[in-house]
Amino acid sequence: MKTHYILVAAVVGIIGTAIAAFVFLDSTSSLSQQERGEIEEYVRESISVLAEEQVLVMSEQNDSVEDIIFFANRAFEGSDSYPIRTLSSGKRTYIYVIDKPTHTLVWSGGFPEEIGINVLERDDTAQERTDRIYAAATQDGSWVVYDYYNPDNDGEQLEQKEAFVISRGNLVIGAGIYE
Repeated sequence: MKTHYILVAAVVGIIGTAIAAFVFLDSTSSLSQQERGEIEEYVRESISVLAEEQVLVMSEQNDSVEDIIFFANRAFEGSDSYPIRTLSSGKRTYIYVIDKPTHTLVWSGGFPEEIGINVLERDDTAQERTDRIYAAATQDGSWVVYDYYNPDNDGEQLEQKEAFVISRGNLVIGAGIYE
């Protein structure tokens, strides 16, 4: 699999300190345009659902992560699309939400038992994976490739995943498909 490395730099602070992060994008994606479109729509719908419960505002106001988790769960409970959505191709995807300042998993359709954990403490590859996700998560959203545990295959071993991620306030909202 051919991987391209794109350097993304952001100017931070008054003195203009540059912070660089690598976003790893796969030029030979196995996802169809239809699947990509459905996942992007799913993530954007999820942002709307979170906004209705004021979760995005709470995040921007730095409310407690416990409150953010509570209201995110309330936002998603009772919906047919959550925790897991089946795409028209038959592949399954799920939404996840991470609070960036605390690195806390706020919501996960694939791993609900892990809601509330620090994602950096998940395993030895967590820091690299989280860095990739955070670097790719922009206001408009972008795609990122990383390894994660597939809940459809016992959730015990890493598999490659391609995900669409968006940043809103202090939250990263994403969904993807395992390859």
